[in-house]
Amino acid sequence: MQENVDIRFVEYGSREWHEGRALRHKLFYQALGHPQSVMDDDQEHHSAHLVVQENGKVVGYGRLFDHGAGEFQISQMAVDADRQGRGIGKLILKRLVNQAFDGGAKRIWLNARTSATRFYEKEGFRPCGKVFPSEKTGLPHIKMQLMLAACAPYGQPDKKG
Repeated sequence: MQENVDIRFVEYGSREWHEGRALRHKLFYQALGHPQSVMDDDQEHHSAHLVVQENGKVVGYGRLFDHGAGEFQISQMAVDADRQGRGIGKLILKRLVNQAFDGGAKRIWLNARTSATRFYEKEGFRPCGKVFPSEKTGLPHIKMQLMLAACAPYGQPDKKG
């Protein structure tokens, strides 16, 4: 990853949020002929929106939704095709997981495209349930849950007394 990378949470409706929305649409829905409005689900307005900017341009995005009672869902993770394989996705995932821990997470889950399960497994997520078609894209997905052996922030060693 280059030095000119900035990762931060942004407000719903901000310029950066709109850039992240355009990136998600381009990567997930445009080829299927879906309008951007397909992303307007019940969670969009109430989620935490994380963007990664490189030289001022949004090149990565992730969303975190608090379901309450310590249950958090990660969704819509996207990295610009030209930037994939450089650790941006891992950076997004770590920041979202840490945000969930800060919010009192007892369970963190996501619905992964089956083609991305290996990425999430390397980061401690495990499949739970059966493969199912996405309601929005029809592509095969599987629910994955982060295995919470301890409550130390993600990517940091456990502190044992």
